[in-house]
Amino acid sequence: MLNRRFGIIMVIVSLGGALIGSQAAPKSHLLQYGARKEVRATGATATVFRYQLKNGSSYAVKRFQKKSQSTAQEDYLSSVRNEVDISTYLNHERIMPILDFFEEHGVFYSVMPYIPITLFDRTMENDTALLEKERDCIFRQIVDVLVYMHDKGVAHLDLKINNILLENENEIKVIDFGNSQIFWPIYGASVKVEMILRNLPERARSVIGGMLLPNPRDRISMSEALTDDWIRSLHNCEMMQQSDYLR
Repeated sequence: MLNRRFGIIMVIVSLGGALIGSQAAPKSHLLQYGARKEVRATGATATVFRYQLKNGSSYAVKRFQKKSQSTAQEDYLSSVRNEVDISTYLNHERIMPILDFFEEHGVFYSVMPYIPITLFDRTMENDTALLEKERDCIFRQIVDVLVYMHDKGVAHLDLKINNILLENENEIKVIDFGNSQIFWPIYGASVKVEMILRNLPERARSVIGGMLLPNPRDRISMSEALTDDWIRSLHNCEMMQQSDYLR
């Protein structure tokens, strides 16, 4: 299913981009998202810019790094495909959707709604600390997203406060699925739960492993996860003591 979706996207790309209504797409597909503004995030594999239209509307445009000389073409396309496939496969109100994906001049781009505030900004660069009820609200949403992803056989593997956006104060959007993996063999994946858990602290393995069990009836429920002592203590450290990862 995922490969088929990416294949359709690549066919559109090879035909020169999408059509808007009955009109041909502009010479630069990127131009329809306006002028490039500031850099919003940068990493080893991509940079995210804010693009703005003349009417003031903004988009988050992720520009993937070009293939390095040391990377095989197949491996490069596989890494891009993995992120796009998983992002389009998941459909949850708290997961950031991809609005567009295209290739231009040998560079791949994905377009998302623009949300300026991350949980990192809110907890580490704001003088006002989160109230307990706000922390609990955000935490419940994070767990809800994780339960949904694990039900779909997907592990995020890079869930940190930089990758959680905040809209309308306390409503989250999870982003960045570049490191995500499908861990269920039924989906044709080779990644196993044991590999995901390998580098976690011993105390974490039981609860996280319980959330990743293939059979939904055997999995730790959302209510159990929310009341787990390790999960709650880590959540409070993350929100109050400004640690880096939501592990």
